[in-house]
Amino acid sequence: MAIGKKITAICTTIIIAQVCTFTYGYSHAKEIQDPGATATSKSANPLQQLIQNAQSGATLLISAGTYKGPIRIDKPVRLIAKGDVTIDGGGHGDVVTLAVNGIELRGFTIVHSGRELENDQSGIKLLSSNNVIAGNTIEDCLHGIYLKESSNNQIVNNRIKGISSLDINDRGNGIHFFHSPSNEIDDNSISFTRDGMYFSYSSHNHVMRNQVHDVRYGLHYMYSNDNRFEWNTFSHNVGGSALMYSHGIVLKHNTFSENRGQKGTGIVFNTCDDSLIENNKIFNNLRAFFMDSSSRNTIRNNDIVNNFIGMEIPSSSSDNKIYGNNWISNDVPVITDHNSKSNEWYNSETKKGNYWSHAELLDFNHDGVSDMPYHPTTVQSYLIGQYPDLRFLENSPAMKLLDFAYQQFPVFKIPSPVDPYPLIAPFDWRNKT
Repeated sequence: MAIGKKITAICTTIIIAQVCTFTYGYSHAKEIQDPGATATSKSANPLQQLIQNAQSGATLLISAGTYKGPIRIDKPVRLIAKGDVTIDGGGHGDVVTLAVNGIELRGFTIVHSGRELENDQSGIKLLSSNNVIAGNTIEDCLHGIYLKESSNNQIVNNRIKGISSLDINDRGNGIHFFHSPSNEIDDNSISFTRDGMYFSYSSHNHVMRNQVHDVRYGLHYMYSNDNRFEWNTFSHNVGGSALMYSHGIVLKHNTFSENRGQKGTGIVFNTCDDSLIENNKIFNNLRAFFMDSSSRNTIRNNDIVNNFIGMEIPSSSSDNKIYGNNWISNDVPVITDHNSKSNEWYNSETKKGNYWSHAELLDFNHDGVSDMPYHPTTVQSYLIGQYPDLRFLENSPAMKLLDFAYQQFPVFKIPSPVDPYPLIAPFDWRNKT
């Protein structure tokens, strides 16, 4: 009987200890509710003190109020905002630093980092791995979220707004990856930063359902391989994306639109190889694609609509496969040079190419493929591509006369790719995948 009572007492003690561990943060937070930086606060930085006093693995529920930063989290804890909770860095350093693995930071408003670009000061800086950053709002911070040698994190449903009062080149990036592989980036919104997402030496990341607008480049990227980008929107930026010196990139189901800076391009590939660009919508940009020194890429089943230039692809890019795309109402469908011959503008298995809205084609056997090959670069599109100031003459009687005269008397050769199997109607790729 005595032994049974002792066992019962021990079990009760263990249960109470566990409950205290998981409710400690909430009760303590109530004691420091809305402490700000007042002289009556028991600690100069009560939130930092709360973290230091917590046990590893604890869940800390932080009550509404404004808390002083910077904050450094150096043990694996869950830090959860209950209500409207702001951490204010006061314009100094990184507002919140995650220094060990296994931290969760959820539901906070994080403001006022330092502004030293040379120190990459940030709203949230990750120096560790296996963390969850979810549901936070980051404003008036140089970089929004900065990952340094940080992997296997979940960065989900955060809203990042940069310092719009700074010149765009003096701002930080929305989410910056440095030597940071294998992260999941899902459903974040980024605006008014320098670049939306910047990747450097960071591979095997999965980036989905993010919205990036009013930045320099929505996606800026180098020396980062085998990353996947799906269902993202990059719009109203100086440029949609600039991807360089990488391979194995997958771009699927993304939207690149309204990127109309001086060289505003939906997708730039510079020295990028063995990648897939599929099922994307690329519209209302100055250029949809620019591909330089990039080889063995597959560009298929995309809608390229109402851009000034559809694709600029010099001869430095070779052995690319380009088919099943809908090239619709682009002023200049393609710009290339005389030596660009090794790219294939059709599917070698199905013998089907691309749809070109400007093309006047014949299909006597009604198989949906033209009976004649198509050269998408006409005299007027070539001249407008070389001399954009002539755009006001597009489809004018003078330009149409030039096109007609060239067809009858081709006294010089215009550099143009050849689509040997152009499609009669737009390709409905949405029902093919």
